[in-house]
Amino acid sequence: MKSPLLVLVWAATVAVAFLLGGQLKPESKARDATRPAHDGRADAPAPEAPSRKDAPETRAAEQAASPGPVATAGPAAPEPVQPVVIEAGMTPADLSTLFMRYAARKLAEGPEGHKELYRELDRLMQDKQLKQMFRDEQQVMPHLYPWVKFLVDHDRQVVAMMETVYKTAAEDPQWFQGLDDDPLEMFAEGLALLLPGVVDEEQLARFRGYAEKIISMPKESLPEAIQRNLSDIQRDIEWWSPPVKPEDLVKAIEDPGVPVAKKIGLLRRADPAALRGVDVTPILAAAIREGNSQAPYIVNRFRDSLSMATLDAAFLDAVASGGQQWHQISAYASVTERNTWETLRPFLDTGLARGGKATEAFAQSLVFFRHLQIPKEYVATVVTSYALPDQVKTQIKKQFGIE
Repeated sequence: MKSPLLVLVWAATVAVAFLLGGQLKPESKARDATRPAHDGRADAPAPEAPSRKDAPETRAAEQAASPGPVATAGPAAPEPVQPVVIEAGMTPADLSTLFMRYAARKLAEGPEGHKELYRELDRLMQDKQLKQMFRDEQQVMPHLYPWVKFLVDHDRQVVAMMETVYKTAAEDPQWFQGLDDDPLEMFAEGLALLLPGVVDEEQLARFRGYAEKIISMPKESLPEAIQRNLSDIQRDIEWWSPPVKPEDLVKAIEDPGVPVAKKIGLLRRADPAALRGVDVTPILAAAIREGNSQAPYIVNRFRDSLSMATLDAAFLDAVASGGQQWHQISAYASVTERNTWETLRPFLDTGLARGGKATEAFAQSLVFFRHLQIPKEYVATVVTSYALPDQVKTQIKKQFGIE
């Protein structure tokens, strides 16, 4: 289950996207060259908010929830703001208000403040008291609008923090060692969706550069917090990329210097007709062996021009090495149209006979194929014929009702 704080901020970003969507389309110029760049500076002038008449009770509620003005540079240094401590009797509203005040100050402090805020997010997202405080949707919902307003009011500073996060992941990934993956997911899955409507093309290109550098690193060299967000970061590149001309697409696909992960991102958006005559099998095979989670889902789009034997061999290698997990076997079987017991069995037999991690993974994957009416005799033979961990045997027997 996602962290309640992650759910809160994710829902807020979706709400912001919805609200902005009504304002930006169809005549939006959010990514037009005439739009001023949102450079993320704390002192950059914010866009003037539209005026409106609020009811007295609405104004009072917003004033109570507001984090207050952020201190600006001047003769006197701003008072230090302390991290939020959850105390007995604290309400969700109290916590939300305190954290907004802390976040506003740290956002204004630049990269070092961004990193402090990030670590504070990480700490709070793992706090059992916070999880209890926001244990269901009804406790989260009253705080959505104040956070939507906070994100909009601090949009340039939030973008600046997001750039600090991506730049750090690209240039000093070990900084994330020991941290949870939820805070990064908040940026990579939530705020990333809004970025093309907030920044200009120059800054968006910087973000793409950070993401591409992250994706190009060996997965095993990255901290778990980054590893678990790689698929989202890969998708970010697609969200942030301009349309590719057919001739540039072919050139990039055939260029051995372009990373495989970037080629997969291009293939996800490409019209197969634009690549007619280009063999993309080696690209998909290399991506599958690397454990790229998006590669298998591209197979159906290019199926007529692919060597399925080559892709099957790559997938088996990936499962045997641990690059593809047991729960991904059913997804691969689906995209390769092994949708009946007759078409699936040869694939399962090959995987089970591979040995090692592959045998265990293919045996465990049987639980996802119950809808194909696999004969119990086959399942029982798998359980008794292969050296499987006891917990895997128990799981399979329970799913198929085998004593």
